[in-house]
Formats: sequence, C-alpha cells, structure tokens
Amino acid sequence: MNKTPPFPMYHDIPWVLRFGIPTIGIISGFMSLIIMGLSFSDNIISIEHLKLTLWISGTIVTGSIILSYLAPKQIIRIRHFYLLVGLMTSMVLATCLICSIIYFLAKKDGFFLTVITIIGFSVWLIQIYLAAVKRVKNKRLIEKNYIEKENIFELKRPINEFNGDVTLNLSQQITTNWIYTFIAIGSFYEFISTDFKSYLPIDLFKYWFIGSLGLVLSAYAAARLVQGFYLWFYIIWKLERKTGKKFLFPDPAQHQINAIN
Repeated sequence: MNKTPPFPMYHDIPWVLRFGIPTIGIISGFMSLIIMGLSFSDNIISIEHLKLTLWISGTIVTGSIILSYLAPKQIIRIRHFYLLVGLMTSMVLATCLICSIIYFLAKKDGFFLTVITIIGFSVWLIQIYLAAVKRVKNKRLIEKNYIEKENIFELKRPINEFNGDVTLNLSQQITTNWIYTFIAIGSFYEFISTDFKSYLPIDLFKYWFIGSLGLVLSAYAAARLVQGFYLWFYIIWKLERKTGKKFLFPDPAQHQINAIN
C-alpha cells in the first residue's frame, strides 16, 4: 500500500517560491502605502515620508516578484528554507510596525512611546530567544530530529513537528506571556487617557486601533522570526561549520521508494 511521503511540501514547495513570496510582498507593500497615504491626507507625515514609502513599497513588491522566479524550484538545504520564510515574515513585520509608528507620530508624546516600545520589544525578544535555547538543549532536539550520515545531517521528521517542540509550548516558558499583557494594558491606557476630540480634524482613534493591532501582530511575528533564526539558521550554521556536513531535508523520492517497498 502506497503511503504519502512525509516531506514533499517542505522539500519541493513551489507554492512558497512562486505564489507565497510575491503575494505577501504585494500585500505588505500596498498595505504600507495605503497606511502612509492615509496618514499623509491627515497631515501626520510629510510628502518626503510618503515618497520614501512609495519607493520602499515598490522595492518590496518588485523584489518579491523577481525573487520568486529566481529562487530554485526545490529547497534542499534547511538554512535556505528559513531565509525564504524569514523574508516573508519580515515583510509582514515591517507593515505591522509601520502601523504603530504612524500612531506614535500622531501623538505629542510619540518619542516616549517609541522608546518604551523598543525597550519592551527588546526584553521580549531576548526572553523568546533564551527560552528557545533552553528548550532545544533540555529536549536534545537536534540529536533527536536529525540523522547523521556520512556527509550530511538529514531531518527525520516533518519540520513543523520539530518547530512545534519549541514554539507551541512557548507560553509555558514565558511566564504569563507578559508582553501581550503589557501591550493590552498600554493600549487600554492610551485609549482612556487620550482625548481624541482634541486632535480633530484628525481622527486619531483609527490610528490608535490600527497601531494597537499592529503592535500585537508585530510581537507575534518578531517572536516567530527570532525562534526561526535560532532553530533553522544559527544552530544549523554553527554545526555546519563545526562538522563540515550540510543539514538537508530528506529526499522525498527515497521516502516514496521506502513506502512502496
């Protein structure tokens, strides 16, 4: 009886290379432009900021389309897989951060809010990184999830299961998930303490709402980016330099042969 090989969507993933990259790039680019255009119409930013955003958005959209056609049809090395996924996550993160920055620019105490946010994010990401390091070491995830062969290390189970061992139980490692609590309390305080009418004709409420949502999404995207960097790039890069062996996805054709036999 034929069985579906467990790795095809991670070894041969044209949907990421041909569809995911340009789609996320286009959405991120145009969302950034729409938000900046909206804030320009309310006189929050200058024409120079709008021109800069237009240039950045155009670069993201054009670059993502070009990359989708230049990238290889198959991803064999694990580091290369993370670079592509990390690039897409960075696009989403940049758009979410722009949402929050616009709100900071509209506030009189925007500089103070920016400093507090940077400090909070820095502490949050350091905690995320250290939690991932601790879990990988305690669970010996590298030894349990890779098969060492003559010239390579081969992943022996689907990458989402390996990634889940670090990320899905993260709430147990981060006490009370305090960053989301911090953002929620901070957003609520901003809401009740801001006299939105005093900012008329600017409707600051819409920027507060978009900025608060952007902060939460930014925290989530940044956490995934940091976890992925440690798990799928830094460790792999370090061990490849130490052993001289590449970390690869399994060959799906070989798994298909084993399943038939």
